Amino acid sequence: MENESTARPDYSQYVHEWTNDQGERRYSVGEWDQERGQFIAPLNKSTAKLTGCSAKFSRREAGMDTYRRKTQAYARARYLFGTMNRN
Repeated sequence: MENESTARPDYSQYVHEWTNDQGERRYSVGEWDQERGQFIAPLNKSTAKLTGCSAKFSRREAGMDTYRRKTQAYARARYLFGTMNRN
């Protein structure tokens, strides 16, 4: 039986499907901030250290990290957002 402590996390709120100008389906990773009207995604440690920034921001899905396959986007979402919900 699955309970809150054994349930697999759901990263669907971080994966966004869209179509590019060539009509190809793409998937972006980021958290939509309704109040600010933009996507936000934390940077990995090495990029944050290199740039001095902690997150990436964009008003469009195309401005975030994009992937051809949904499985790739979910893997990135798990990497970026997986530690945020841990106690």
